[in-house]
Amino acid sequence: MNENNKNEEFKVEVDKEELKSQTKETVNQVKETVKNINFKEDAKATKGFVLEFIKNPATTIKSVTDEKQNYFSSAIMLMICYIVASGLGGLVNLIKYSGNEYSSYGIFDFLLTVINPVLFILAITIAIILLGGKDKKSMTTILSGVIIANAPRIISELLSVINIIFIKVKVVLWCSSILQSAIGFISVALTFLAIKGLIKTEDDDKFIRKVTIIMVVAYAILKVLSICGLY
Repeated sequence: MNENNKNEEFKVEVDKEELKSQTKETVNQVKETVKNINFKEDAKATKGFVLEFIKNPATTIKSVTDEKQNYFSSAIMLMICYIVASGLGGLVNLIKYSGNEYSSYGIFDFLLTVINPVLFILAITIAIILLGGKDKKSMTTILSGVIIANAPRIISELLSVINIIFIKVKVVLWCSSILQSAIGFISVALTFLAIKGLIKTEDDDKFIRKVTIIMVVAYAILKVLSICGLY
């Protein structure tokens, strides 16, 4: 592959007007979805979706990225669960270290744990939008795919809460660490499948290079946010 081909492969291809329009539409859809949530009914529907996802994860991811059905509502419900699970860990930490003069953990740190899942999902979504090429799927589909692919991280966040509560029980920490590592691997694998369905490339080698640079950019965004004290 010559230098020109490499430059073309990793070129940022974004129609600014289309991006602006899709961003506005996605924000409105998120607002509308959250506004119209019926927790009883939507929780029931999401439960059915999650059970299907557990049984057939790859098939479910493909169904999302192929846009065979609108999974946006289920994705938003899972995102809310992700935020709540992360925030729960932050709340437990806040209660645990409240009044401890030797601890620097405070309200700001708690707020960070609440927004961290949002920033994590957005970083990957933005990287796909910037580097996915001209034939990538719509922003709502990309967002749905990324959220659903990382749904296992909800369990990881809940395990973190258990770690905080049982911090002195080594067996619990050991088992939790193994499970969290496995969940992290599963989430990465599912994200890989999601990206494969969200962008179009016939060449497997080219896809590997593209997904690598997408994830590098995503984690670079998170690193910058971390340096700024926002992640």
